[in-house]
Parts: sequence; structure tokens; C-alpha cells
Amino acid sequence: MSLVISDYVLNTLFAGSEDSEKPTPENKRYFPPKKLLQRHIGSSVGRVKQLPGYVNPLARKETKSLDNPVVHDISEICNSSPVKRTHSAIGVGMIAIHLGAGFHSRERWPLYKQLCEQTCTKVNKKLKDGITAGEAVALAVKLLEDSQLTNAGFGSNLTEDGRVECDASVMDASMLTSGSVTYGAVSCVGEIKNPVMAAYELANQQAKGSRLSLGRIPPCSLSGQGAEKWARAHGVEMCDEKNLISESAYKTWQKYQRRLLEHILRGSKTRNKQQDNREEHEVFDAASRSNHKLDTVGAVALDIHGKVASAASSGGLLMKLSGRVGQAATYGCGCWAENGSIAKPSVAVCTTGCGEQLVYAMAAKKCADNLMTDDQPYTAVQNTLLNDVLQTPFLNSDCEKQAGILALHETPLIISVEVVWGHTTSSMIIGH
Repeated sequence: MSLVISDYVLNTLFAGSEDSEKPTPENKRYFPPKKLLQRHIGSSVGRVKQLPGYVNPLARKETKSLDNPVVHDISEICNSSPVKRTHSAIGVGMIAIHLGAGFHSRERWPLYKQLCEQTCTKVNKKLKDGITAGEAVALAVKLLEDSQLTNAGFGSNLTEDGRVECDASVMDASMLTSGSVTYGAVSCVGEIKNPVMAAYELANQQAKGSRLSLGRIPPCSLSGQGAEKWARAHGVEMCDEKNLISESAYKTWQKYQRRLLEHILRGSKTRNKQQDNREEHEVFDAASRSNHKLDTVGAVALDIHGKVASAASSGGLLMKLSGRVGQAATYGCGCWAENGSIAKPSVAVCTTGCGEQLVYAMAAKKCADNLMTDDQPYTAVQNTLLNDVLQTPFLNSDCEKQAGILALHETPLIISVEVVWGHTTSSMIIGH
């Protein structure tokens, strides 16, 4: 298991990298100042070997990180000669998770690390026992939703009226032998204990190929009370909404709700619209900074049969409007998974950041497309962030663009698995 909480805008980890080559808080040379980072990003496109931490896993047949079982297991299947894709014979699976892109307090690093270690250890054990990639990402995200450290499930951000409204989705390419994928998503739910399990069950029902009465097509995405009713009918664990509200989330909501009410009261007593607008921006800028701490969680996985899946879950923006749906429950924006073939790689992607921006960018699908066509996964993730997020014409040029991407890439013919991520924020937490 590896954990990275860095100020480096674009980080990447390849399975064969040595510990000394990985960005860590103790390794200061991986933490250049902001201006240098901006120049570095612009000059590094297309020159992957000059990027810090890059090691071609195919050039390494063994690793010195023997005390890291996950890295060691993945490195073992990297081979410089073409071989048949026989994951079940090798018995190796892969799980990678993230706890969001934004700002993460250094004081909480031990807690984040512990959560990542526990989650990855449990899921990796299950993968070795033979669970599918879809089951793996659902389990991983479920464990993350149960932690109050994350903005998903228990401990989610509250809406402006103090309610829990969670989003989650699963894209699973491991259920069908035909290589097709199934997708499930729920949004604006507050009585489902683990929203990702409802999303997974939606995808699972589609994989079974069953139709509703009178030949109606089963849904792939449900919202609000309709999603909760469906989940209850299909055996998904439910709960009282108050059981998803953590003490920390409630206190944070109280703080900004009080500031919002004070602003409204002051606004009713003054006609100075300029001052009124400035105070309004101050309130929501502060709330926005709070959102940087915790954001969408997600997971990508490869099972022992060579199939992939991805999942995303989020409590949404702090003080969001009721009914708001983020990228975590939007098709092509929160997660994407696609099995490969002899001619193309298998890829799994999940995103994190400002939901509205990731929806406009269709970040997950764009990144998957780039991974399919670029033989260097790092370049694909970098180009997605640069071209499809930072420089996209669909977003205002003057807004701060907040995005993070976690991707899994399996090379065809040569059995090689690479985990790559990037972010435009000050930090991103990755575990695998």
C-alpha cells in the first residue's frame, strides 16, 4: 500500500517504481514551488521520462520493495517479453483508491494512511479469493463511505437545509463474459447506508438481463426517494438519515449556516449591493475552501480474470442546493471502465474535484479515451487535465479548476498494470 499526500500538481506512480523514486512528504525534491510547477507542467507534455518518479515498469523484472506486498505482486507480472494474458493463472488482482483531491491537513495523515491501509488490505485479500473487479470497487468504496474522514456516506457534507444527499456510481466490466459493461448510479439519497452498494446492485440487475413487467427496460440511474424505494426492495441496507450525519459534518454545517443567515439579515438592512455581493462571496469562498479538505472517494480495480471496474461516491459540495447532482452519479463523468483486447488496453478511471466542472469536461470518459490511444498512461492523464479540464472552452477561464483523476491501465499482450493519477489541486490521497 502506498500513500501520497503531496503539493505536487501532477503525481504518478508506476508499479515497478522503487520507494526512493516515489513522491513523499519527506522527499522534498518532489515539492517544487507553484511557479516552477506551472513551468514544469507546460514543458513536460510529451517528455515523460523527464517527469519525477517515472519508471517504465516493463523495463524492470523485479523490485526492491519486498516489504510492500501489493507493489511486489504487481511487479511480478511485468515482463519484457509478450505473453498471453493469463491473470487467473498468475492469481494477481489490483485495487487502487483515492480519498479526494483538494487540501488535506497534515495532522490527519496518520488517519488517512490507516484508512487506506485497512481498505486496501481487506479488498486485496478478497481479490485473491476470486471476487470480481466490480465487487472489489464496491467493497472498497463501501469501507471508505463508513469512515467519517471522507465526504461520502457517513460524514457527508450537508445541504443548505441540513440534509444528507449522497451520489454514487459503479461501472463494471467484470460481470459479463461478452466484454460489455454495466453501469449503475444513485443520486440525492439520504436513507441508503452505503450508496455505492445501491449503484452496484443497479449494475448487477442489468447484468442479469432481466426485464421489468410488460417488457420495460430496467433503470441504470435513480434519484431521491425513487432510488431509496428501489434499494429497499432489492435488499440494500438502509438507515435513518440522521445516522449518516457525523458530529464534524453537523458542526461545519452550523458554522456556515449561521454565516449565511447573518449575511441574509445584513443584506435586508442595506441597499449597498456591492458590499452585499462582496460579503456573499466571502461566505461561499470560505465554504469552498472547506470543500477542499474532503471530496469524492473512488476506486479502480483489476481482478484475477483480467476484468476491470471503477466506482465513485460523494456527499457533494458543502451547503449545496437540495437536488444537486454531482459527477459521482453522472454517466461518463465520475467513473469509467472498459475491458481491452489484443489491440487495446483495459482501463478504469474515477474522478474527484468540483462536480460541475467534471461534468462539463466529461472527465472520466475523456481520460479513458486518452488512455486507450496513448501508449504512455502518464501522458494520457496529464493531457486530460491540461486539455480537457484546465484549457477546456466549456469552463470559465477565470475560475479555479479543481480536478483529480485516478486511473488503472493494463497493457495488452505484455501483462503489465500501471496505476496513474494527477490533480490540479494542492493534494490528493492515493492508496493501493
